[in-house]
Amino acid sequence: MFNYTCMELRRLNKQKSTYIILLTAAILLFGLTLMLNISLKALSNLDNSRNNSLDKGPVTFEISLEEQQSSTPLTVEKNENPDPEKIFAESLEEHLDGEPLVKEDTGEDLLLHYFSGYSMLIFLIIFAALFFTAPYQNGYVKNFLGTTRNRSKFVFAQFFTGIVYTILLFVASVIVLLIAQHIFLADQFPFSDIGGMVKTLIYQLFAHIAFLAILLFIATISGKMSTVLISSFLYYLIGHKLIFDLLTMLINKVVNFGDDWHLRTYTVMGSIAQFTRNIEVKNLTQPLLVCTMIMIIAIGASCFTLQKKDI
Repeated sequence: MFNYTCMELRRLNKQKSTYIILLTAAILLFGLTLMLNISLKALSNLDNSRNNSLDKGPVTFEISLEEQQSSTPLTVEKNENPDPEKIFAESLEEHLDGEPLVKEDTGEDLLLHYFSGYSMLIFLIIFAALFFTAPYQNGYVKNFLGTTRNRSKFVFAQFFTGIVYTILLFVASVIVLLIAQHIFLADQFPFSDIGGMVKTLIYQLFAHIAFLAILLFIATISGKMSTVLISSFLYYLIGHKLIFDLLTMLINKVVNFGDDWHLRTYTVMGSIAQFTRNIEVKNLTQPLLVCTMIMIIAIGASCFTLQKKDI
């Protein structure tokens, strides 16, 4: 297993995609922080302009009538017509689902939102599709797995290499976000609980590694980059919410577990969403246990699949 791990780490170091994915993640995260800063400034300017217009009070003017010798003052208040700036501001303050543009109060919450909001999963999917399937697509896996009896060592070597890359991705992303937030959002979102943020990032790292184990299983069973990309992105964008919402609705019709119960909380992506800075200690057991069980099952299934697979 040690030789397999060294071989995979060497391949990770030589692949151009290793650094391209890290660079792309850094640029996108920096750009998203910059865009958020621009949006907040635009929203602030709209609020200021609207407040200034309201402070001026109603518009008063006189209308002179030729039939009358005296003029009568007429006061007109422009409050009945909709304000376009107000409409734009309100639309900017809300997402499509009705949530506010920024819910976070501190820099830690804003930074952690990129991880609990599944942003890192995009880069993990691309990495897994390129790295885990390369030995099968190139065919060189036959040179060392065709003659060995225990192929599980190669699965663990790939998984360990994937963990190393996930840690690199997390470290690079956190550094970029810290720099970007310090430059653009230091006043709006100050940092006050670095220790809590680091603890939550460790939980997020564990959950993302569990998701990586699922990607490894898909790559092992299919051996094709396109299959990993298509199936993973379909599940990421549509399947996770749609499938488990339907299953939850069907289960609740048979056995009513209450309105708060949802099957999505027993998935890796559901666990990722639960790992926030304000999560209580008593609520950590379920997502940690879910990620652990799914990771063990995915790695075991990968070992079994590779052992029986015709190389």
